[in-house]
Amino acid sequence: MADTDINLWLGAWGATVSTWLAVLRIVEFRYSVGRRLQITASAIEPFDRLVIEIENVGGRPVTISSLQVGYGVEAHQMKIVSELIDQLPKKLEEGDFWRSVVFREDLIKAAKEKNLVQGYFHRLWVVVRGTGGRRAYRAVRIEPTIIRGDRFERAIPFITADLFLGFPELPPQVSNRPSDKLGKIWAR
Repeated sequence: MADTDINLWLGAWGATVSTWLAVLRIVEFRYSVGRRLQITASAIEPFDRLVIEIENVGGRPVTISSLQVGYGVEAHQMKIVSELIDQLPKKLEEGDFWRSVVFREDLIKAAKEKNLVQGYFHRLWVVVRGTGGRRAYRAVRIEPTIIRGDRFERAIPFITADLFLGFPELPPQVSNRPSDKLGKIWAR
């Protein structure tokens, strides 16, 4: 009787472990062939527009239902400045690429209409929403190599989100963020 109980428990334990391993493999497989987007948001010459590029690098088709530009410290705390609805919804098959352009004047106008308040450490964000409700975020960046010589003057509006949205320059502030151990001075 004791051998039967041991065999029963070992069999149940083995079945449980193999089930969990199978579930883990399925999750791993779904992630490897799942829906993944690569988003790039940058300013290019003549520095009067924001170019948003989206590529489906996953193994399944993705339908983009919404493309938004927001302003805030972090992506989950941002306020939506502008929502792009032209050419949407847009279906991207595996390896497909899509580009959208937002003009600076349109963002400044939308920020003024929404009474957007300027703040320290705020960035410009791009939010892509799929039809399933999933969201992907990317902070807008400017290529540092373009900020040289005569290009610097033309790139100033895109260096920070504040300038991009037409806000005046904020005075320097001593940072009290925990990650800034020495309390660096942040100047915009």
